[in-house]
Amino acid sequence: YELSFRLKNRGNGLANVHVSAQSALDSSPVIDRPAIQLRPDQAATINLRIDTPASGVHRSDDIVQVSATEENAVGDSSANASASARVLVLQSSTEAEPLATVPAKLGLRAATRGTGLSPFELVGGGLLRADREERVEFVFHGRSGLNSPFGEERENRFQLTAPGYRVRLGDNVFLPSTLTGIGQSGFGGGLDLTGGLFSGGGYAQRFRYMPGNQSERAAYAAIDRSIGSFGYRLGFNAVDRSGGPLAGSVLSSELRMRSPGNSVLDAEIARSSAESGHGFANSIRLMGGQSFRFDLGHVAGDSAFAGPSRNAQNDYGAFSLQASKSVQVNATFSRSRFAAAFDSALSHQQFASAIVGVTYAERLTLEYAGIGRSLGSARWRLDETQRYAKAR
Repeated sequence: YELSFRLKNRGNGLANVHVSAQSALDSSPVIDRPAIQLRPDQAATINLRIDTPASGVHRSDDIVQVSATEENAVGDSSANASASARVLVLQSSTEAEPLATVPAKLGLRAATRGTGLSPFELVGGGLLRADREERVEFVFHGRSGLNSPFGEERENRFQLTAPGYRVRLGDNVFLPSTLTGIGQSGFGGGLDLTGGLFSGGGYAQRFRYMPGNQSERAAYAAIDRSIGSFGYRLGFNAVDRSGGPLAGSVLSSELRMRSPGNSVLDAEIARSSAESGHGFANSIRLMGGQSFRFDLGHVAGDSAFAGPSRNAQNDYGAFSLQASKSVQVNATFSRSRFAAAFDSALSHQQFASAIVGVTYAERLTLEYAGIGRSLGSARWRLDETQRYAKAR
C-alpha cells in the first residue's frame, strides 16, 4: 500500500533534508524522495510504498514512522522531526466476487380503479452469479381494484431455477400429469428436484379463480433412464383436492418411452377415490417421424373419475407428409364426447372434425374440411354437419 506525509520548512533559511522511514511489516520501505531541498516556509509531500508479506492473514496492523533530518545542523534539536501513522491493512481478494445484475422493468399505470388495470407491474429475471447457473424470475402486479371480466389478473410469482432443483412461489399452473392435474391457476408453492436417475417434487395451492374454497396438494416421483439411444421414464403421481365437483384423491402411474427412430410413447392410467365412488381414466399418445410425422392421442375417464376427463373422451390425430421438396400433405382429425349424467336437459355432447390439406412451395394451400356436432338427451337429439373447401 501507499502512504503520504507532508513535510514543511518552518525556518527562515534554505534546508537540505534527508528522509527515512520504518515499518512494522516492511523492513525497507520505499521513499520517492529520500533527499529534498526546501526553501523557507515551503512544503512538500513525501510518498512511501509499503510491501506487506504475502501470507494467509487477511488483516494486520502496521506502524509507519517517518524521520526528517536537516544537513549541517548537528546539535540542533529543532532540525529533526518525526511523524507516525497506524494503518489497518486488509488483504485484497485475488478475484472479484462474480455477482451479476438481475435486470427488471417497473411499469407504472395512471389508471382508475374501475379500469381493471394494475397500478404497477414489476417484471424481471436473470442469473444470480456470473459463474453459476442459478437463475431467478419474478412478476409482481399491484391490486387492480374492482374486478372486471376484461381486467388484468393480479399475478405475483417468484421462481428460482438451478441445475438440481426448481422453487416456485405465488401464482402458477401446477400440472403433475395429463390425468391428475386440472390445469387451473392457483396460488401456492412447489419444489421440483431433478437428478440423473431420480426426480420428484410436490406442491400445494389454492385455486384463486374457481368458486368455493378449492385447494390441491400433490407429490410425484419418477425414474428416468437411457440405454443407448433407447430411453424410458416411469413416474408416479398422487393428488388430493378439496372443494368443488372434482374433490377427491387421484393416484396415477405414467410411462414414457423414447425409441431410436425419433418416436415417443406416453401412457398413463389413473384411479380416483371420492364421495361418488372410485373412478378410472387412461391416456395414451404416440408421436414421431421425420419425413412422415404423426401425433396420435386418446384421453378418457368414466363417470366417477375425480379429474377433468370425467365422463369424457377425446381422440385426435395429426399427420404430415413431406412428399417432395415443394409438396407437403397434412391431415388432422379429432372427436370429443362428453356426457352429463345428472343433467336432464343435456345428457351428451359430441364434436368431430377432419381436415385434409396440400401445401405447395409454402405459398399455396388447398384444404377440405368437415365439422359435425351432436347434442341430445333421452327426449331430444340434434345433429349438425358442415363441410367446406378453402384455398389460400
